[in-house]
Formats: sequence, C-alpha cells, structure tokens
Amino acid sequence: MRVLVAVALLSLVPGLALGQVPKKIGYQGRLLKADGTPEGGVVKITFSVYSAPTAGTAIWSEEQSLALTDGFYATFLGEVTTIPDTLFDGSVLYLELSTGGTAMTPRQKVGSVPYALLAQSVKGGSVDAANLSINGTPVIDATGKWVGLVTGLQGPKGDPGDKGDTGAQGIQGPPGADGAKGADGAPGAPGAPGTAGAPGATGPQGPAGIGRVASYEFEEAPGAATVADSSGAANTLTLNTLGTTLTTLGHTGNGLLLDGISGYAQAPDAPALNPREEVTVSAWVYQTGNATMNNCVAVKENQYVLSVNNGQLQMAIKTFKASGWSFNGSGPVPLNTWTHVAGSYDGVAIRTFVNGVMTSFTPFPNGIMATTNSGLRVGARGTGTAAPTELFTGRVDEVRVTGLAKHDQPVLSTLVTMAGPGLGDVRNNSGTAALNTWWDIPNRTVTFTKRFASSRLKITYQDTLGTLGPDYGTCIWRFLLDGSAIASFSDADLTAATAWRMTNAAHMAWATGTAGAHTVQVQGLRAGTATECLQGWNTNGNFLSVEEIP
Repeated sequence: MRVLVAVALLSLVPGLALGQVPKKIGYQGRLLKADGTPEGGVVKITFSVYSAPTAGTAIWSEEQSLALTDGFYATFLGEVTTIPDTLFDGSVLYLELSTGGTAMTPRQKVGSVPYALLAQSVKGGSVDAANLSINGTPVIDATGKWVGLVTGLQGPKGDPGDKGDTGAQGIQGPPGADGAKGADGAPGAPGAPGTAGAPGATGPQGPAGIGRVASYEFEEAPGAATVADSSGAANTLTLNTLGTTLTTLGHTGNGLLLDGISGYAQAPDAPALNPREEVTVSAWVYQTGNATMNNCVAVKENQYVLSVNNGQLQMAIKTFKASGWSFNGSGPVPLNTWTHVAGSYDGVAIRTFVNGVMTSFTPFPNGIMATTNSGLRVGARGTGTAAPTELFTGRVDEVRVTGLAKHDQPVLSTLVTMAGPGLGDVRNNSGTAALNTWWDIPNRTVTFTKRFASSRLKITYQDTLGTLGPDYGTCIWRFLLDGSAIASFSDADLTAATAWRMTNAAHMAWATGTAGAHTVQVQGLRAGTATECLQGWNTNGNFLSVEEIP
C-alpha cells in the first residue's frame, strides 16, 4: 500500500510567447509505503481526470514511469497524452492517481494555474464574456451595448471607488489532517492549593493489625452488657453493673462511659493477653474528672498498665528481671477533650505517645515481661472481685492491646525487615579471611528511607549460632549505619567445651540520623586465636530489622 503525502498543481514554463497557454501542467508529489517510509526506484503512475469526486469514467488519462528520490517526483501532465483544449471548460474536475492498479483516494479537485487566472491576450479564438472592461472602465455592458467613450483618447484614471460590503462567509471546508505532535512544553508553576474538602464518610472497620490481641470499638447499643473483641482473639469485655454504660458520645460512634466511682469493664485472662517480649496499649480518652489522681485507662495487673496520673500519661511494666512496677512517662492529657494516648515496651525501653507524638523515652533493658492470671481491665485497676482502684472518670474509645512495640492509631513507626533462609555453615576461617578482620555477613544489608529527622532507629539482628568443638571461638558482631559502626556485640556464651550448642541472640542498637536514604549492614569477626567462628549453623531464623521510632 502506498500513500500520497504532498502534491502541487503549478508549473511555470519559460520561453512562451505572451498569451500563449502551455499544453502541459506541472505536477509534484511524494509516495510513501504503508509503514511511512518513502518509496524508491521507478514507479508507473496513471494520472486520470474525472468530472466527479468518485466513480464515473475518466475523460482524460495517461501513464508515466517516474524515478523517485526519497519518495519525491516531479513531472508535467500531458507528456504522454495531449491535454485537449476542451478539457478545462470551467466545470469542476478531479484528478486521480493510481499505481499498481490501486487508486489513491480521495481524488483531488483541480484548481486554476496562473495562465487560467489571468490571460493577457486572446489569439486565434473567440471571446465569450458577461461584460468587457478596460483597466477597470466598462466598455461593453451585459446586454452587449457599447458604453465606453465614443470619441477621443482614454481619459485619466478615476479615483478608486468605495470598498464594497464584505461578502457572506463561505462554507467551512473539511478539517485537515492532524499535524505531528509537538515537543512537550516546560512544566507550569504549581497552582495554589485548593480548599480542603469535607471529611468523607467513615469506612468499614479493617482487619485486626499484626500482633493485635485485643481491640474494642464499643459500638454496641447503650444498655448492652458486653463488648466484642474485634481483634479476632475473642477477649470479650463484660461491663460492671455499676457506674459503667455505653454512650453515643464516643470518639468514633459509641464509646464507654465511666463514672470514676465503680465503673470499669473486664475480660478474663487468656494466653493472647500475655505478650512476653513487646507490648503496646493505646486508646482515645475524654477525661472529665479526678484530674489530680491516677486514672487507669487499661491494665493487666502485674504485667502492664497505661494510665493518666495528675494529668500526665504514664506506662508501667513489670518484668521477671526487675522487681516491682516501673512507672515511666510524661505528656499532658487535658480534661474535656478527646486525646489519643499510647505506651509501649520492647524489652529495652518504655515510651509514651500523646496524639501521635512521642512524649517520653525511658531505657528499661529488663527483658521479658512477667505473666499472671489476672484479666484485662479497662477503666480501673484491680483483679477478680476486689474493689476497683484508680478509676477513670470520663469516656474511652478504641482500646487496643498489641503484642508489638508499636501502636497503630496513628501509625508511628516503619518496620523494614530482611529475613532470609538458613545460611548453612557460613563461617569466617583462616581460609576466607584474616584473624581479627571484619567480614560482611551475606544477605544482611538493609537499605531504607528514614522519614523524620527527629526520630530514632531501633536496629535488631537475630542470629542462631553453633559450635562443633574446641577450635570454634566467640563471634563478635557489629552494626554499620551508612558505613560507620554504631554498636558491636559478643556471643560469649559459646565456650571451647561446648560440643553442640544453639543460641538465639537478639542484638539491638539505637541510632539517630537525618531524614533520607540509609543503609544498615551486619559484620562478623573471629577474635583471638579461634580457628573458626560460625554464624547461622543449619538455621532459618536469622533476620535484620530496622524500625523507625518517632
């Protein structure tokens, strides 16, 4: 398939006498293939003139063999078949090109050429006109009557007449083909921010988050005696018959109303309510009284408690290692306004958060928490049938207990983890690295983006180690943040007398840094004169995690 992309019906032939009309018409064009590339070589083209835009019989035709250069050609119509004088009689005519038996459509309307637009003389023929003027002066009118000067020479040219009225607008022609797409312009300046839209409708409650062990929305109707656990752990709350009721004035929908005298709700003890290594307790609170007293939000007695003491948020943890409670925290919780409060513990520190901002960070490296058979209480402390103490006065909503050291309303941390399959017998020995030389642990590099310049990083490396004889020595590990060492650890429990021993050591480090992209690496070292130091002996539990804590 060929495509005609450009034509010209215009030719000026030099050397013609004044008034002589040439018998040939200049014509130029270009042929392209179906894929848009130009045609080449010699191509036979048939030129035909029709009295109609489609169908009909040609009233003149000739075939020429034309040499193409990059698809372009130029010729004269009439080179092969003479164009008769009667062909262009003033009617509308159409030119059709065909090659290889295929006509190119649409046909082209034939326009005037310079000799037809302005003939300077007529020789050997007749004149057929509606009227006759010389230099703008009428000589013969439409009836054939002479209206010019009768005697004398032609007078001087008169002044130009007034400009005639503008004629009616002609009919709009068909739209032309779309041109090639231009280059993209430079981006415009950002527009001004639009006004904030109205809040959308509250969507359906999503599934429980990872590690959540209790979640209470308090959407039951006022008068209900129990509240469902939306976490899926089935830790149903039972409302105390005195001083406790559901209200339509919750933070989102309904909430729990507590009178500060005898009101609380309780769920019985369950394994899910006893996280060992990490915990987060959070809620929305609207405190209306007891501003100078300790107001308990949620507690599992002798394990963890979140409360408001004298207007300040506190988180308390009890562990096997530490004796007694450790109350820590700060952050003002005002009266008569909804405030989001949260506290967390990760084995090494206690944190409190008010409205998504960390208000305190207290180192507390005391390991796993204690476990008890006490139930989970909301709104007061105490166990069993004992009289409640430290009762909360006001309303609470959306109480959460999560077995991870991160709270989820709103999200305050980003966890990036590199977990891998068992590394097998990955070791640093005399055949692979020099003694007392750090080496990179395979597949233990994490690249991440830190969002807040004021936040801290918690970096954890879980490794599983083993020894097979007296030649195996202690492994030493260290963390690198962007190529700089920030902490190192030693697995000193591996002794030369150990024939086979497996340990799970969780090494942790804290670091600060600017917002942006960062890289954490783990390196190992065999120290002293040990023949080998093993890492990851037949294990699949190794991982490296980086958590950002605002």
